[in-house]
Amino acid sequence: MSNVASLHLVRNFVGSPASGTERSGRRFLVVSSSQVKNEEGQEMELRPETIALMDLFVRHHRPALVRDAGRDDECLFPGRTRQGGLDVGTLRKRVMCAIRERLGLLVSPHLYRSIAVMAYLERRSGDFVTLMKLLGHRRLETLMKHYAFIDRAASAKAVQDLILHGRQVEAPLCPGSRKTWPQACLSQPGVAYLETLH
Repeated sequence: MSNVASLHLVRNFVGSPASGTERSGRRFLVVSSSQVKNEEGQEMELRPETIALMDLFVRHHRPALVRDAGRDDECLFPGRTRQGGLDVGTLRKRVMCAIRERLGLLVSPHLYRSIAVMAYLERRSGDFVTLMKLLGHRRLETLMKHYAFIDRAASAKAVQDLILHGRQVEAPLCPGSRKTWPQACLSQPGVAYLETLH
């Protein structure tokens, strides 16, 4: 959470109007190795939707944070800390309050991270390597230790979806074949039984 609280509009957002490095509408979040606990910096291109939300926040909501802080330290979330940025505890409370106010749920930033991992694995079962890079884990085993149970459930669902709904894929059985998967599957006795379950 501390690296989020200290994000700087100029140093961390390459391509943003504030940084003076605009690149034809492209923007990158650049986090140096000194800003993360595993000391491995990251750079990722932001999607246009994310850029639009960030620009909206900077134009319409950030000025209120600047007024509260009494100064503009050029951080995404301005605050009164000596190094600039909003105090980590304050940011944590504000995020939790916003989620509670809008959803009626008590969700800490750490739980929010776990929910995001769960949602990702539900859609991309088994893609632990991408998560490892994004979350900044050095070892795959560390990530697996905390999140493998989520992937087991997603994998089971994916297999069932494939069995129950995969027959709807209109792909030829093999090159030159006129029969597609649905036609071939419907001629198999096992699928007829599955049809009764569906």
